Amino acid sequence: MFLTMTSKHGIVINYRNAKDGRSGDISPGNQHTPPYWLKLTRKGNTFTGYASNNGQNWEEIGKTELDLAPQLYMGIALTSHDNDTVCTAVYSKLAIDN
Repeated sequence: MFLTMTSKHGIVINYRNAKDGRSGDISPGNQHTPPYWLKLTRKGNTFTGYASNNGQNWEEIGKTELDLAPQLYMGIALTSHDNDTVCTAVYSKLAIDN
């Protein structure tokens, strides 16, 4: 499960239903441009991505059901998806709630 913001595609949720399986994505289109706050929640097997332009009001971007273990690894990442393009990000107020 990966929630990201791209300059070309806006906010995108990427996911993989099975180990070594093909990835899928959910994207509402490119109506969101940086900077944006991103939030990913999990309730049971439902993963939901949210976006906010102010960190206060959250818009649901999309959700998917994934049959994953109750405990899993998580982290933050950055990618340009382009070998010729460098990208930067500023991470702030990172929180992990149990």
